[in-house]
Amino acid sequence: MAPKTKPATKPRLPLSRDRVLDVAVAFADERGIGSLTMRKLGEELGVEAMSLYNHVANKHDLLDGMVDLVFGEIDLPPTAPTGRRRCVSGRRRYGRH
Repeated sequence: MAPKTKPATKPRLPLSRDRVLDVAVAFADERGIGSLTMRKLGEELGVEAMSLYNHVANKHDLLDGMVDLVFGEIDLPPTAPTGRRRCVSGRRRYGRH
């Protein structure tokens, strides 16, 4: 009889606040912000929902971090941008989300 072997498992990437926020934004982009729960986010990351609370205080903190992440993607021109140029840059970034 052949010896039993454990099924191969993918090594799990360590959690970090950045990884939690990145996956949360991607989840919201795909499925809508209304469907985002801590439990579903944990499933997406392959962890229990309670593990997320080591990286975000609560769902409000998660949402704030997501907004900061998306706002940080706006590329502002190096010179003082006009209101219109700022809006165009923001629109490009938010169109992705």
